[in-house]
Amino acid sequence: MTRNSYRPALGTIVLFLLYPAISHAIDTEPGAYTALPHGVDALGMYFQNAHRKERYSNGAALAGRQELNSTTVQAIYRSYRPLGSLTAGPVVIASCGRQAAGGAIAALGEATGCIDPIFGVTVWAINAPAQKNYFGISPYVVAPIGHYDKNKGLNMGENRWKVGVNSGYITSLSERFLLDVVGDIVWHGKNDEYGVSARTLEQKPIYNAQIHLRYQIDSTSRVSMSYLHDWGGENSINGVEQRDRKNQGRIRIGGAKFFDANNQLQVELGRDTKIANGFKEDNRLILRYVRIWR
Repeated sequence: MTRNSYRPALGTIVLFLLYPAISHAIDTEPGAYTALPHGVDALGMYFQNAHRKERYSNGAALAGRQELNSTTVQAIYRSYRPLGSLTAGPVVIASCGRQAAGGAIAALGEATGCIDPIFGVTVWAINAPAQKNYFGISPYVVAPIGHYDKNKGLNMGENRWKVGVNSGYITSLSERFLLDVVGDIVWHGKNDEYGVSARTLEQKPIYNAQIHLRYQIDSTSRVSMSYLHDWGGENSINGVEQRDRKNQGRIRIGGAKFFDANNQLQVELGRDTKIANGFKEDNRLILRYVRIWR
């Protein structure tokens, strides 16, 4: 195996940004829809740390300092296999972490444990490495087996099934610039044990759009800039709409490097740029190590 085998793949693992108790669509990393050769396996290990100190309602910040900070570690395994004439990549994502409330909402306390795992697969309808051109579709399911306690104000799990479809297109703009365009939609099942009185929480679908612009410094290194946006996802509790529809944008900058043919490190920094309802993220740090092998 040579480094040249993976030159197009400086971002190969889909990163599922799971904010515990803050439901989002699925965010991807730059280059996530690059298909690797059949028979290749990849393991991504992630560390994420996010800080939030404001909560918004209808575009206005609520009074008082409302903090919600989280730390998450994730393991993401993907395998690239033939599916007839196409390429398929089944993926499993396991995540655990901690979140803690502060300021005016400190009484919510903290939560530790594992997040609901994700099971999915990407099927590439376009896989043209020579042209750096890819298009893949990724259905997935989120299983409600993470840590959840209706008596707690914060939880790592959501106590509900979720299903979604993520799709991504990669094209080369020039010799060194590549553009990723990604979309996602996620549907939510009911949580019929929401809160101490076991109310029913329902949520409308969340829609997501993402743009990643990458600059390949050389065959092993790249820098990137990303913009991501969520819409929809209004909640209702026992049939009463909460008027908390999402309209949230965020940016990230980052870089990644292969240190040899099989090992890559990546760092990304990001923050929210716009939010209508919910917690505004002041900063997020993402560290990723990827191991690739046959």
